[in-house]
Parts: sequence; structure tokens; C-alpha cells
Amino acid sequence: MVHKLLIGTRRVVTSGSLAIVALLTLVIGCYVGYQAWQRIFEVQAGKLNFSVPSFQPVDAGSLDSNVVELQVETLRVQVTNIDSSIQALFISSAALTAAAVLFTTITVVFLCYRLIRGAPFAGGFAWLVAISGFTALATGALGPVLEGTAKQAAVSQLSGVGSEGSPLAVGDLMYYASSSFNLMPVCVGLIALLLTAVFRTGDALNRDAKGLV
Repeated sequence: MVHKLLIGTRRVVTSGSLAIVALLTLVIGCYVGYQAWQRIFEVQAGKLNFSVPSFQPVDAGSLDSNVVELQVETLRVQVTNIDSSIQALFISSAALTAAAVLFTTITVVFLCYRLIRGAPFAGGFAWLVAISGFTALATGALGPVLEGTAKQAAVSQLSGVGSEGSPLAVGDLMYYASSSFNLMPVCVGLIALLLTAVFRTGDALNRDAKGLV
């Protein structure tokens, strides 16, 4: 009697925890996805807001005399009336992010659902995990390149860039892509691809076990 009560309590706690994880993942996914789509709409409207590395010295002003030098590492740039080609690059980068968030959210929520039902190795689920992994890797690898190229093109079109006293200068692609690089999508993609192999093996073992019954 006590043993059955403990087992039932454990199942309720496990199911509740998985439901909470699924709900939090859904909320976070919706928020990040909303930010990505909002950025797409802003770019389509001709409003561009992005950050670039600067590393420019700044006057110390009235600070303590022990302060030898100040440098600004990141500048926030707002630009309007940008070319359609630059818009397309920014939109492509944001769309990759939105797709990665969508697939990752669906994967985690569906996995929680399968775990609650006690059947995590569902047929075809490995493909969903694989798609999530490849999308996340594409976002981590191609996203910074697309956004960096767009930043480089946007900055190079500004008048006065590179002149004396200008806080901006036209750098190479690596200069701009480095400010957009995020290690998180790469890590998520690698973990998802590793889980793909796990789920494919589990699905195969599950089918073999059913064949023995």
C-alpha cells in the first residue's frame, strides 16, 4: 500500500515537473520568437538597430587621475533608409533564429509530453530532434556571417565613416561577425544531434522489444 502510494506520488511529481519544464520552454520560446519576428518587422519598416565593436578611446574627463585611458568596446547604431539587400541579410539572420527557436521549443515540449506518457522513444521523434539540431547549428554558424555582412554593408554606406573623430570605421567581416556570434545555438545543436543518436538507438531497441513480445 505504502509502496504504491510512493510510486503514485513519484509519478505525479515527475509529471508535474515535466509539465512545468514544457510550459517554461513554451514561454521562453514564444518570447525569443517574438523578439526575432519584431526585429524582422522593424527591418522591413526600414529601421535598423544593431551593435558593432568599436574599441575607441574616450576622454576620461573629470574622472580620477589614476584612470589612464577609457575605451568603448561596443557602439549601438540606429540607421534608417537602408538598401533592400542589407534588409534581406538581416531578415535572413533573424528568420534563422526564429526557426531554430521554433523547432527547439516544439522538440522540448513534445519530449516532455512523451515522457509524461512514459514512451519517450516515439517513432519519428529522432528526426524532429535532428532538424532542431541542424537548425540550431545553422543559426550559430550562418547567422553571424549574414548579420556581420549586413553590418559591414550598412556601416560602409554611412558618410563620414573612417574620418578623423569618427567612432566608426569599416572593418573586415570577422570584425562585425564577432559581435553577432553566440555560442548557445552551437551548443544546443551539438546536444540535439547527440540526442538524435540516443533516440534512434532507443527507438530501435523499443521496436526489437515489441517484436519479442
